[in-house]
Amino acid sequence: GIAAGIVQQSYKTEKFDVEDPNDPLLRGLTTTERSPILEFSLLSQLKEFSIGASIKNPHRPELGGSKLPLIANVGLNYQIKPNLVSAISFEEKLEEESFIYYSLGAEYKASRNLDCRVGLRSGELTGEILPQELTFGVGWWFPSAKLLTSRLRLDYAFLYPLSTIGGAGATSHRFS
Repeated sequence: GIAAGIVQQSYKTEKFDVEDPNDPLLRGLTTTERSPILEFSLLSQLKEFSIGASIKNPHRPELGGSKLPLIANVGLNYQIKPNLVSAISFEEKLEEESFIYYSLGAEYKASRNLDCRVGLRSGELTGEILPQELTFGVGWWFPSAKLLTSRLRLDYAFLYPLSTIGGAGATSHRFS
């Protein structure tokens, strides 16, 4: 498949309360920058295994004066039981200092409409191999909405950092 989008970055320095509006950090940031984003992906399924791969930013667009990194992803999932799936994925941002991040997870289909998830992710910010984030999530499938797909889905994820920042209450909630 192919996914495309636009990333937009804009600053309106006239809204800032600053002492020196000619500060080099703020000068020239009143314009809006846009950059196209592309992603190519491939998915294959063999019995209870599925494997996928994607490449994001193959054209290395520029945003904010620097090029966005080329990001490569590979993932594998295994259907343990009809209602239980485990997954592992690897992501590498191909920059000067490259590091492979991983994610491990499982999804349990509790009912026809309810999925429950748990996962771990290695440290993107810290560059450590040990898990740096714990996630819990649920997904709710709505009955046929007759849209582009046969069913509409709402997902929620709670992300808890396993570093010292987690102890300060720095958690995240995501809906999709």
